[in-house]
Amino acid sequence: MATLLPKVLEIERRQLADYARVDYAITKGEDEIAALEELCLGPNELQRETSVVRDRTVLAVREVRNNMAKRAITAKNMEGSLIESLRQRSRFAVVDTVDASLRARCFASLECIPTLTLLCHFIDAIKAGDVARAESVRFEFQTRENRHEYAVTSRAIFAQFAPQGIQRNVRPIRPPKMIAPSRSGWPRVLDRGGQSRSRFP
Repeated sequence: MATLLPKVLEIERRQLADYARVDYAITKGEDEIAALEELCLGPNELQRETSVVRDRTVLAVREVRNNMAKRAITAKNMEGSLIESLRQRSRFAVVDTVDASLRARCFASLECIPTLTLLCHFIDAIKAGDVARAESVRFEFQTRENRHEYAVTSRAIFAQFAPQGIQRNVRPIRPPKMIAPSRSGWPRVLDRGGQSRSRFP
C-alpha cells in the first residue's frame, strides 16, 4: 500500500500533464488553420496548408498519446492490487473468523469509552497505522446518541486523519484511466482520413 499509492498519484500527475500538452497542441493547430482560412487561399492551397498543420499536430501529440495509453494500462494492472491492499488494511486478520473475533473484542473495549475520548482513540489508531481499529472507533462513535454534541470536532478530525480510500461515503482511490481531451476538434486532427470540412478537413 505504501508503495502503490505514490505510484498511482505519479501516474495521475503525468496523465494530467500530458493531457495539457495534447490540448495545447490541438488548440495551436486549430488557431493556425483558422488563420489560414482568413487568407482567402484557393481551395487546393488551403487544403494543402491545412494538411501540413494537421500532420504536424498529429506528430506532435502521437508520442504523448502513446505514453498516456501505456500509463492507463499500467494503472489498470495495479487496480486489483490496490483495492485488495485497501481491503486488507481495514481488517484485523486475513482469516474471517479471526477477524470477526478481534473486531468483536475491539467493540467490547470501546463501549465504556466516553464519546469525546473516542476521537482521541481514532487519532491514535491512525497515527499507529491501525486502520482496522480506527474504522471500528469511527463506527462506534457514529452509534453514540450524543455524537451530535461533537459534530464539528468529529467532522474536522475524520476529514484530517481519515486514511485515503476507506473513508465512509468516499469512493476509494482508483488508478487513473486514459484521459482524453474533450475538445470537439481533436478527433478530426488526429484522423488523417477524416472528411470533416470544419477546421480540420
